[in-house]
Amino acid sequence: MLHKKAMEKAVVNGKTNWGYVETILKDWSNKRLLTLEAVEAGLALEESTDKRSTAS
Repeated sequence: MLHKKAMEKAVVNGKTNWGYVETILKDWSNKRLLTLEAVEAGLALEESTDKRSTAS
């Protein structure tokens, strides 16, 4: 399931190559986001952080 989520994130970012997906997966692994639930929580946190930094 993590691969599918990484592919979805790549497509949303306009990237359609496997190297980009691998980079996403490595990033999640480095951040210890090892389950779908952890990845979704991490993405939600990233999104809320991005919204706060652009609102300033």
